[in-house]
Amino acid sequence: MLNIILQATLSNFWFELRRSFSGQRTAIALCLAMFPPFIMFMVFRTAGADGYALAEFLMAVMLWIVGLLSLILWLPPGIYSELEGQTWILSTSRPFGRVSLLLGKYGAAAVWTLLVLAVSYGVTWAVCLRYFDLSEFAWGFFQISILAALSYGAVFSLLAVLALKRAMGFAVGYVLVSELLLASVPAVVQKFTVRYHLQSIGLETISDFGLASIDQDFVNNVILHEPLPLWANYACLVLGSLGVMLLTVAIVNYRQLITVHET
Repeated sequence: MLNIILQATLSNFWFELRRSFSGQRTAIALCLAMFPPFIMFMVFRTAGADGYALAEFLMAVMLWIVGLLSLILWLPPGIYSELEGQTWILSTSRPFGRVSLLLGKYGAAAVWTLLVLAVSYGVTWAVCLRYFDLSEFAWGFFQISILAALSYGAVFSLLAVLALKRAMGFAVGYVLVSELLLASVPAVVQKFTVRYHLQSIGLETISDFGLASIDQDFVNNVILHEPLPLWANYACLVLGSLGVMLLTVAIVNYRQLITVHET
């Protein structure tokens, strides 16, 4: 059974990945990837060498935004596009078709997002090289990019199954409420957001983002409410992603999804 699921998932994964390299999607991806280097170019052109003080912070924020936008564009509409295109029936008629379709879309969106982030980081590194070397942060950004793609991808996959046609709107709402509002509240609720754990890992693996000059009690009580051990942040993201995907698989297996034609 696992072998069948794996083969079907890989097949869907490669199909979705190849389909992602269409002219329109590639153009959108390049626009997203060029956003951080353009901003950094303008910062250094305006501030000169003094712009290095905020370089790693700006880079982290912009990569976070670009990664989110990439996932929001590809994942939430995925299931509804199958219903709308009348291809959902074909997928569900095959053994484990629903699971393999869902996992294939999830994997393809995560890989596509990582490619966008890699191009963006590489071009930004070249733009900043005259003033500031970003290569020392590469390992930290690499870790966070993978964890973010897996975590946010899992959440958006769940929304794609639950909300269908309105999934993209719910995904944007989730980011605004959970990742911007709740993640900034100095309370336990912070720990239920993806950004909190990515932020904690970033402070350890990338930079202190200027927080070293701020009172440590303020950092621990407000920015990172009662900080967790580093390993716990990794565990929360990995296990949380796994748990959300298992829930998503369960829902997509047992929920009756009606095609647009049937409605």
